[in-house]
Amino acid sequence: ADFISNHLLNTQHVVQDGISVRANDSCALNSEVNQESYNSGLMIEGLVILYSITMNVPIF
Repeated sequence: ADFISNHLLNTQHVVQDGISVRANDSCALNSEVNQESYNSGLMIEGLVILYSITMNVPIF
């Protein structure tokens, strides 16, 4: 959850498809990738599953 929050959310809080792998880019968001809402849905589903297994809210 922290990785997604720290590396895949753009300024509009939409989950991007990926990060840049260019040298010296510090895993920045790949601005060449389209913003797709289904990525946010997959993140929400993953967090719900993670919560149902751990019952640990603070990890989010």
